[in-house]
Amino acid sequence: MILKSFKEKAIDKIIRRELQSQRNKGGATLGEVRSLALIINYDQLADFKPLLNLAADLSVSNDQVYILGYVEKIHKKVNYMIPVFSEASVKTSGEVKSGTVKDFLGREYDLLVNYYKDNNPVMQLMSVHTRAKLKVGVSEGLSAINDLTLLTGTENFNEFRQELVKYLKILNKQ
Repeated sequence: MILKSFKEKAIDKIIRRELQSQRNKGGATLGEVRSLALIINYDQLADFKPLLNLAADLSVSNDQVYILGYVEKIHKKVNYMIPVFSEASVKTSGEVKSGTVKDFLGREYDLLVNYYKDNNPVMQLMSVHTRAKLKVGVSEGLSAINDLTLLTGTENFNEFRQELVKYLKILNKQ
């Protein structure tokens, strides 16, 4: 329990430092969305297929959609449909152990959707380390991480999808 507390504090410090560094760099222009990254809580949203409709709405090809899911505990006998991570996937120093997660974080994306409401330091760390021109989320508590927060909640995906498409059209016209 004490080690978990130390790990959470270390990760929180890394998140704050990374957010400060990103603020100093300034924002990039979005342009056309060609690649889409999604970070989800796989335990709460195992059916991620409706998220692929978002890619179709944004004219992003399926081979340019990358999904990463958080699970409480990775079970070796379970066949996860997407790359997953857990608290055990991250060292106390904030370094990621998993090769598939490193691959996800190593790419650059036009749009990252943080489709979770949890105040989970490990999920937030993945969101912060993901290199994306625009980060969108659904939780007001994560507004420091996200460039755009749509308060639709995770239970109403269609409303989220409509709002995101609307706002992206507005952002690209300016």
